[in-house]
Amino acid sequence: MKIPYSINPGRHRALELLLSRHSPWPLAGPVPSDEELAVVFAAALRAADHGRLQPWRFALVRENALAALGDAYAKVALTMRQDVDPERARTKALASPMVIAVAARLDVQSKIPEHEQLLSAGAATMNILNALHMMGYGGFWKSPPGGPEGPLRALMGFGPTERIVAMIHVGTAKEESRSPMKTDPSGFVSEWQGAEAHVL
Repeated sequence: MKIPYSINPGRHRALELLLSRHSPWPLAGPVPSDEELAVVFAAALRAADHGRLQPWRFALVRENALAALGDAYAKVALTMRQDVDPERARTKALASPMVIAVAARLDVQSKIPEHEQLLSAGAATMNILNALHMMGYGGFWKSPPGGPEGPLRALMGFGPTERIVAMIHVGTAKEESRSPMKTDPSGFVSEWQGAEAHVL
């Protein structure tokens, strides 16, 4: 997609990076440094947040803790369908050198609808992915085994009011790849001109 040249050059570059974001796989090292991770999480906190509830929690998994995550995945597999292989589940947890679990901490007493709190956690997830991409790393969004409220939640230390919305696999793409998705949004966008225009 062509970006208008009237846009400030610095912002122009940022948009170029945003439009090139994709989910590379497989991922290997290197992974972000502690300084880079601080920026990644700061970007996550810029997510839209109705009511300023800050309904996000993040669990960083790296190095030796990846083996423990593999154990947790295997335990979850044993609680699922009989055709789920625990060792295969363990392998999935070890498929990248770093994982960031994102959970939504729901405030059920708040006037802010639950779905908005969940969407805010999703927005934080997307900010993480965008920040990783802009730094030259890859991020791949996967669902938690067993679902958002499954046994992995407690195994990872999240509370009963929290839901795991994403397991972000982090690393560097092993090979150059490009997004297979089309960048033309015309097939997804319409212009609403008022209710009267759609009265049957």
